[in-house]
Amino acid sequence: MTVKDSEACFFIRFLVKSCKMRRLVLLFGILMCSISLLRIMHYRYYRRKSDNSGEYMLSDVSVLGTVKNPKDLPGYFMRGRYPSGNISYCNFKYGLPKKIDWSQVRVTGTPQLGKKSPYRVIYDAIERTMFDSSYALDHVTYATHVTPEFLYHVVEIARFWDGPISVAAFVPDYDLDLTMRLFTQLCRCYDGMSKVSVHLVFPLQDRPRFLKKDEQKIAETMKYFYKKSHKHTNNMPIQNTTTSLEKGINITTTKTVDIVDGKQNNDTTKNATKLSLEEKISLQMKKNKKELRLWFQDCTMPDMSKTKTYRSRYGLIYPVNVGRNVARNASSTQYNLVSDVEMVPSEGLATRFTLMVKRQKVNGHYGMIPKWRLAFVIPVFEVEAGEEIPRNKSSLQQLYADGKAVYFHRWVCSHCQKIPDLQNWIKEDPGKVIKPFAITKRQYPYHRWEPIYIATKHTPWYSETLSWEGRQDKMTQMLEMCLKSYDFVVVNGAFLCHAPGIKAKSKKRSWRYRHELVNTKQYDMIVKNLAEKYPANPKCRLE
Repeated sequence: MTVKDSEACFFIRFLVKSCKMRRLVLLFGILMCSISLLRIMHYRYYRRKSDNSGEYMLSDVSVLGTVKNPKDLPGYFMRGRYPSGNISYCNFKYGLPKKIDWSQVRVTGTPQLGKKSPYRVIYDAIERTMFDSSYALDHVTYATHVTPEFLYHVVEIARFWDGPISVAAFVPDYDLDLTMRLFTQLCRCYDGMSKVSVHLVFPLQDRPRFLKKDEQKIAETMKYFYKKSHKHTNNMPIQNTTTSLEKGINITTTKTVDIVDGKQNNDTTKNATKLSLEEKISLQMKKNKKELRLWFQDCTMPDMSKTKTYRSRYGLIYPVNVGRNVARNASSTQYNLVSDVEMVPSEGLATRFTLMVKRQKVNGHYGMIPKWRLAFVIPVFEVEAGEEIPRNKSSLQQLYADGKAVYFHRWVCSHCQKIPDLQNWIKEDPGKVIKPFAITKRQYPYHRWEPIYIATKHTPWYSETLSWEGRQDKMTQMLEMCLKSYDFVVVNGAFLCHAPGIKAKSKKRSWRYRHELVNTKQYDMIVKNLAEKYPANPKCRLE
């Protein structure tokens, strides 16, 4: 082989290797571009969810559109059921549910702050028709709070709770309209709603109201205009507009400009014409389509995944502790269970708790501890999506053994709901009775504990200056209960279970940051006031 031949062979081998390297480099480049694209999509997805800081994060809540199994939706048991004529199992007051007669309404301040609060309350907008006022001694009211997106969870509580239910509904501006439409449907569909009383909470500057006829027209025709194709040439109203939703939808116009493929055409006299109501609706609802409509196919929950409440549209913070205090304050029973609306009670919880309290009174198990300084802790669990919520302890034990149930917020806040001696609590099954399991204080190592409990009305109010968005909204109340030397009795034979779906810790929480700063400042002020009010106790602390 000559020198030239050997050089040629070397050159050919070099070219082959180069081609292989280029392929590898090309594949590597494609892989990196794909990863980058996925990251960008992931970022935009979370950014889109957090654009409106007052809106619930989709990863945090169970609403239609995020629930994979329809059976996990609240009210699914009513599938195929339809409202029974004009029969309603609820007693609407003040002209509700079609309008609100302000001449009949008594507006009050909030339980803790009174008239100093930026919120106001209308009690008993819906009165329960079951359980009269004499039904008070030693019984329990389930007190909870709600916004329109979560309202259908009320029917799950009504389905299983064997006592009165008190609901505080947050209804700024036109959220009252959405809320009343949902309650009207539920009250015509399920007789268990007769246990429910509803109280309205709203900001002073956002007085609740019903949509006007033109706004109702927009909502009712939404489905039609959503399907209707839009032409490239449209007349868009500008200036001189009359606004029907003060900050939202324009429905009249006196001046128009021609828009062609997204650009303004200065020749306004050629194509500018007076718009009909339907054309105005079609144009103005491009961004707002499907946001105000509620389409009921039967008694089950309507698709609210694209419903835009007033609160979420304008980023109002959710005064969760005002709702808790109002619902508890409206109760007529001696004991109250203040809980979130997605918590479903175990079988016969209210009745069995009442029997337990009567037994303890007879036997004197709590000695000299006054009942107003006792809080009966109800353990809380969550189950995997698609699993049926357990109704009794044996069902819960099986799910827990199979790894399909965990204590609530196990992977989000491990100390918040974990009860003392959890494993022994799981093993022990008291049967069809409720009995005390352990008595403890809310002190180290349980100084960060936020249990859900049954207690009397004498418990401290929840701090109304703390918001849901700022998190840890129950901590200061628990601190005050510690300073007042409350005993926490963990009971066995009763539990709460969150709506199906085990919560996982989200990596994207930046949208809460500014609310957490506000809550932290409020914490400092509240703790300072408590330190002046009660004797020092080093065992009671927030950290």
